[in-house]
Amino acid sequence: MKKTLLSQIIPKAGLHSRIHPLRSFPVPSGKCFVKREDELGFGISGTKVRKYLSFLPSLLKHEPDEAVIVGSAYSNHVLSLSQLLRENGVEPILMLLGDPHCKMQGNLLYSSLVAEPHNIHWISRKKWNEIDQIALEFAQERAKANIKTLVVPKGANCAEALPGAMSLGLDILRNEDESGLRFDHLLIDSGTGLTSCALALAFEYLERPTFLHILLTAGSEEEFRHTLAERKKDFEKLIGETLPSPARFRLYIPTTAPAFGSVNATVFRTIREIARREGFLTDPVFTAKLFYEGKNMIAEQQLKGNILFIHSGGGLGLTGFQEEMAKIIRTDHLESRNF
Repeated sequence: MKKTLLSQIIPKAGLHSRIHPLRSFPVPSGKCFVKREDELGFGISGTKVRKYLSFLPSLLKHEPDEAVIVGSAYSNHVLSLSQLLRENGVEPILMLLGDPHCKMQGNLLYSSLVAEPHNIHWISRKKWNEIDQIALEFAQERAKANIKTLVVPKGANCAEALPGAMSLGLDILRNEDESGLRFDHLLIDSGTGLTSCALALAFEYLERPTFLHILLTAGSEEEFRHTLAERKKDFEKLIGETLPSPARFRLYIPTTAPAFGSVNATVFRTIREIARREGFLTDPVFTAKLFYEGKNMIAEQQLKGNILFIHSGGGLGLTGFQEEMAKIIRTDHLESRNF
């Protein structure tokens, strides 16, 4: 009954990503799998596809002329939503952390293909804590010229995106049914926290015993718990009842390159190792850190049973780090044999 009600809340889009075993993640009493959310799309991939299922229709109901997207210069979210806005005739206005001298590579290059140059605004780091007010004042000024401008919350982390994000939980249940498995532990990275909070709420509502291990690649534990409380209120409005606060989760801070957006040689070596051992690509800001830390979590927590990693996508972000990856690969080539 609860599963039926949840499926009625979630937009009908038929999104389904597969799972498969991980070969290089040994578990003494169990097995590791990966859910390939990265295969849901190219320019717009991973869990972002899901949250836009409900967020975008909600935004378009207001019939805006343009929408302000805030984020880092190399943000997956900025690139993804810019494409969807353009597709639907809404002008994307980008407010990016950085300056015009940021290297034109990776997601910044692709976002600049979508957005008009005069609609890319740079916000310095010292003013970034004022970004919400800056974006609001921009929209108010545009209104004076009869241009309807909406401001998108950071990462589209809001009530309107929650139903779409919750589709991940139902899709995991489908993976379980199709494979005859039940997952005891689930590992996921967290940026704004929307997707991981949606998953925790869906599993709590469905009374699933799966324990979530959430790697905070951005934000603090306090910020995550605040987001969880806010999205819980949103979900309770959707279902018309009170939900216990999710408790079957643990939060982790990366042990390497912990600051949001930071990378190092360990992260790049992890990308290489995953590619060579498992056959898929990860990005250095989110998913590579999850797989690196995931091995430590499994060992330190002595996790048992079936363990599922969520590959949340964002592979295009890797193209912004080609020089760094080339250094790692060149080192390998020095050790290779010539015939």
